[in-house]
Formats: sequence, C-alpha cells, structure tokens
Amino acid sequence: MVFSFAALGISLLATLLFIGINTLILWFLTNYLLNWQDKSVETAFKTAVIVGLITFVLNIIASFTTGSFATILGVIIFIINIIILLYFIKRFYYHTNWVEPLKAWICLFIVDIILGFLVGIVLTSLGLVFGGI
Repeated sequence: MVFSFAALGISLLATLLFIGINTLILWFLTNYLLNWQDKSVETAFKTAVIVGLITFVLNIIASFTTGSFATILGVIIFIINIIILLYFIKRFYYHTNWVEPLKAWICLFIVDIILGFLVGIVLTSLGLVFGGI
C-alpha cells in the first residue's frame, strides 16, 4: 500500500488552493469576461468546493495505486474532473447549452496551468536555495 499521511496533507493543501483560486477565477470570469447573469461569488465558491471535494476523494483513491495503473488512473481522474466541472458550471449557472461552461473551463484550465507553473518555479527555486542547508 502506497498511501501516506504526507500524501493526504499535500492533497488536502492542493484542494484548498484549488478551491480558493478557482473561486476567484470563476468569479472574475463571470463578472468581466463571460458576462453571465449570475455574478455572485457564492455560486463560484459552491462550484469550486463541490468539484474540489470530489477531486480530493478521487486523488485519495488514486494514492492507493502504483505503477502504470496510477498513471492511467491519473488520466481518468483528469477526464472525470473536466466532466464534473463542466456539469456543475452548467447546473449552477443555469446554462442551457454546453458552450458557455466549456469557455469557462478552458479559461480555468489555462489560468490553472499558468499558476501551477509559477508556483512550481517558486517552490523549485526555494528547494534549490534552501535544500543544501
């Protein structure tokens, strides 16, 4: 069994960051870029919390796997995350088509990739600076 409490802590921290950042991004998108009717931060928070908690549970399940199955499961979880996020954006923002939720998901994905890259650079730099001490 591969599960460890360190993995649980890291997954929980990533989930909390996901919820906070994606709430702000969804709120910004609904107010300034997509011009949706519901512009409340509560709806953005509700969407981010539900998707974040589902992803957290799926990641905990994935932490019990090893090898190539873990990679396959990671891809499956990524696809499930996309479907869940699209579904809840469509449901909570009362859209009748899938085009608007898809626009929001693409924007979220791009911003999450950029922020993840920047956080990775900062954490790697800190590890290089303080790792030798």
